[in-house]
Amino acid sequence: MGDGTQTYMFSFGPLSGLQKIAAGQPGTDFPAEFNTVFGLTSATDRLQPGDPATTDDASGTFTYNGAVGLVGDAESSVPNPSGVKATATAVVAGGIIDDVTINNPGSGYNGPATVLFAPPTCTPGPACETALGTVMISGGHVTVIDITFAGEGYTVAPAVTISAPATACSVSTLPGCLTGHVDPRQIMDIGVMNGTSPRL
Repeated sequence: MGDGTQTYMFSFGPLSGLQKIAAGQPGTDFPAEFNTVFGLTSATDRLQPGDPATTDDASGTFTYNGAVGLVGDAESSVPNPSGVKATATAVVAGGIIDDVTINNPGSGYNGPATVLFAPPTCTPGPACETALGTVMISGGHVTVIDITFAGEGYTVAPAVTISAPATACSVSTLPGCLTGHVDPRQIMDIGVMNGTSPRL
């Protein structure tokens, strides 16, 4: 300021319709254009800080008008209809689940999976509890079922149900992946940089 006081200015630029605005047009998007995800080649395919100027100045052509920062929700997954569901069999010893044998590792497991054990046939109580487990995946296949609680009261092997193959939503725009989840880094990289850009 004029009296020597140090002042910090903060500005924030637009976060959609950037190519239109840079070309001097209104930046209004229809929903189908707004709800698109930039890139999708890989999880690291992101807008550059200062886009659209950064890309244009590097002799490139910036054409993206969708919402900055919109990404598939990494906490969500969608069914993979081309996958094959895995199957497994439990082994009971001494009233507990001692081991789980994978009969068919399935295919198309590109996201989280769960396992459920049927309850024992005894009366529910302290000595009659359902087992719990987790699923480990590698290369799209179920490779291990880890028993986290062996249960109690099992006299026969329970049914083992593994969830259907699913695909994680971290990059995908499959239906169900766009839940409003955003990448805050992209928003800050673009919004703050463009707040001071003479082009926007």
